[in-house]
Amino acid sequence: MSLQTANILIVDDNEINLMLFERLLEEDGVEVYAVDSGARAVELAESMDFAFILLDVQMPIMDGFETARAIRRLKGDNPPPIVFATAIHQDEDHVRKGYEAGAVDYLFKPVDPQQLKSKAKVFLEVFRQRCRLEEEIEQKRRTEKALRRAEEKYRTIFENAVEGIFQCSPDGRLLEANPALARILGYESPAQLIAEVKDVGEHLFLSQEERKKYLSLLDLDGYLSNHELQVRRRNGSVIWISESSRLARDPEGEIVYIEGLVEDITERKLSEIDLQHRATIDVLTGIPNRYLFFDRLTQALAHAARYGDHMAVMFLDLDGFKLVNDTHGHQAGDEVLTAAAARIRKRIRASDTLGRLGGDEFGLILSKVKIPEAARCVAQYVVDSMKEPFDINGVQCRVGVSIGVSCYPMDGEDADTLLNRADSAMYLAKKSGGNRYAFAGCSDPEDATSPDP
Repeated sequence: MSLQTANILIVDDNEINLMLFERLLEEDGVEVYAVDSGARAVELAESMDFAFILLDVQMPIMDGFETARAIRRLKGDNPPPIVFATAIHQDEDHVRKGYEAGAVDYLFKPVDPQQLKSKAKVFLEVFRQRCRLEEEIEQKRRTEKALRRAEEKYRTIFENAVEGIFQCSPDGRLLEANPALARILGYESPAQLIAEVKDVGEHLFLSQEERKKYLSLLDLDGYLSNHELQVRRRNGSVIWISESSRLARDPEGEIVYIEGLVEDITERKLSEIDLQHRATIDVLTGIPNRYLFFDRLTQALAHAARYGDHMAVMFLDLDGFKLVNDTHGHQAGDEVLTAAAARIRKRIRASDTLGRLGGDEFGLILSKVKIPEAARCVAQYVVDSMKEPFDINGVQCRVGVSIGVSCYPMDGEDADTLLNRADSAMYLAKKSGGNRYAFAGCSDPEDATSPDP
């Protein structure tokens, strides 16, 4: 092997993909070979050494799995690392099949350029380190000095890796850890980490149940890839990590140890959670938005149908809100909406759901209630909550609320029907003068219930 040039092989039957990957992986000291068939890839692998092979799964005649097995047979105990790239084979069965065929990693199309470059950098560095070690061992005739230097080279990779690397016994005792893992978990050194963490299940996992779940998943296939979980740092804070690990077994099949890589993904995970929150929570009022409201309504109806419970759905519309907007501006209007939502939440149970459906319209779900008595009481509470004016920067703003009420199962058995009937009842309450509630089925404005004096 030459230290001057590292070879990369790209195998894909799509010419555009070949050109794209070739451009991404081109750099000084790297020779990129691009072929469009598995047969050609096997032919090149027979006569050349590659730092790694980027191999498409879905190809005609000879697919990626068959190609990987053929290359593995050719190279015997020293096969090149194979990274599968696929757009369709992303299920667990195909991923397992890929690892069994000889893959060391997966990339899913469309491939993220930075992720590809990052993985290529690691494989190239490992390849070059291996080349150096092999040349040193050859030059020193496997002397003790060469063996020591080989160990030092591998230790350098272990010590300087950005990702945390660990090895632990089946009962949770850390056998080895690198500095990156110690930093991720908040320890000053690997020695301190190994000394203080006698049982990863007790010290790192948030609960023994989480540890059991992790071991069960690991035992299922013998490996985990990009498994996301929360762990506890030395100072007690909780972070998110992504772990790829495997079980190492002896010839008798007994587990000797668990080894793996750990990456701190807290920043990305918190960003994902924040985006999910923003997608389901109304930014202005902090209560569920229309999407989450309907989702909870559907779940509540399914629960009520299963257990024979009663429930009520209310449609609320603020009276006089347009006047507040027109008189005092939209900023004041927004503050009134936020304050009104806060008042209503204080009048309902924690198990009830208040959601903003749009504008000055709200929805309310009352689960497991006696109807109509409980619904009538809650509706009156909400109407009464609007009696006091809202103080917005020293300005007294008054709004009322018109409420329509529908009951499950008498007024409907699905979300759309119940909300539509509640909406119709709300318009009856508004038509009757507002600041009151009406039940579905009322046709006379006189039937709408006036607020208490």
